[in-house]
Amino acid sequence: MEEQKIQKRQEIEKRQEIEKRQEIEKRQETQEELHMLYISQMSVQERKAYEIAKEHLETSFNIEKSIGFIEWKKKSETRKRNESQEK
Repeated sequence: MEEQKIQKRQEIEKRQEIEKRQEIEKRQETQEELHMLYISQMSVQERKAYEIAKEHLETSFNIEKSIGFIEWKKKSETRKRNESQEK
């Protein structure tokens, strides 16, 4: 009886861990999609600045902390909110 409870608990924990991993992967995919969308909408000058920053800062560069990305994301979220309110 006790072994069954332990086994059941382990199965539940395993399932929760798998679900957690899947959620993390989904969020990462969404973030990567946002990055690609942001980059695709850059002007030539912005793209050049992005490439220089990435090249010079290397691993310490984080697009999500860049001012341009933060501002773009805010505008994008505002636009989505306004569109959903119009419906």
